[in-house]
Amino acid sequence: ALYGDELTIALDAKSLLETGRDQTGASFPLTFSMGAGRPPGYVYGSTPFIEFFGQSALGVRGLSILSGLGVIFLLYIFGKMFFSSKVGLIAAALTAISPWALSLSRGGFEAHFALFLAMLSVLTFLVAEKKKWLYIISALTFGLSIHTYPTFKLTLPLIFILTAWYKGRISSLSFFKKPSLISVSATVIIIASIILSLSQTFIGGSETRFWSINIFAREDLRKDLTENINIDRNADLLPRLVSQLFHNKLIEYPLILGEAYLKNFSVDFLFLHGDKNPRHNMMTAGGFYLVEMLTILLGLVFLFKKRREFILTLGWILIAPTASVLLLEPHFLRNSFM
Repeated sequence: ALYGDELTIALDAKSLLETGRDQTGASFPLTFSMGAGRPPGYVYGSTPFIEFFGQSALGVRGLSILSGLGVIFLLYIFGKMFFSSKVGLIAAALTAISPWALSLSRGGFEAHFALFLAMLSVLTFLVAEKKKWLYIISALTFGLSIHTYPTFKLTLPLIFILTAWYKGRISSLSFFKKPSLISVSATVIIIASIILSLSQTFIGGSETRFWSINIFAREDLRKDLTENINIDRNADLLPRLVSQLFHNKLIEYPLILGEAYLKNFSVDFLFLHGDKNPRHNMMTAGGFYLVEMLTILLGLVFLFKKRREFILTLGWILIAPTASVLLLEPHFLRNSFM
């Protein structure tokens, strides 16, 4: 059965098709209030499927299904580009049977469409040196990705810095400084996307849900933290002023965030139980098969001999969960870029 988010996507998409407005009457909005500030990418992207299949499971999940197939193809291209066609085929095959990928493909998840867009944006950026027009495709998919799922607002720009380093383009990005139709167009698209994203974040209410559930907004956590700090200060034998230097929120919050970050690389999350949310983890199983503990370790050892690819791969993995840290728990959707 469709769950709440899928229902609101289907209803908003149907309303757009029939009236050009969402359920609340807003005309072609960029933020959907019925989705607690849902970005527009998946809703507008789903309109052809809703038109053809109606407000059904296939109508609202069709875009995610195609995104899953697209991710498999893109990973083949990545593997082929970095290593060989054989590696690309293995990467695509493993993705096709990955518990994580299968879980994301079966639901109407904005994160999965955004993942496809983000990967396409990075890939076209990497290969655009020979075909300059691909910079425009990269800029467009970059903009669409950050307007489809919020976590990519933080992770995707960081990934672009990493990939620019990989291609040795940080110094050669003068391409964007030279006046040409392609460079100007790509630059304008990127700047407009970022400005529009910031506008929707701080004015349009696109982060309504995030503002209410992030670590600094949680009153229960703040209360527990205050109580624990007071207990530690009272139990400390050091002078009061010195004790306050060691027991305070400026120290405790970074420790909590550090612990939340490391959870994303735990055996429990990656291999045993996943994020324990049956909505996008049906069997509450890990994102990878247990046997992949060995293959991942062997892969990292092999990659270490290819230093640039090793840094790119490891950097990508380390960057991917940064956006979910403020929400404290690892999450199959928010961490999909891993």
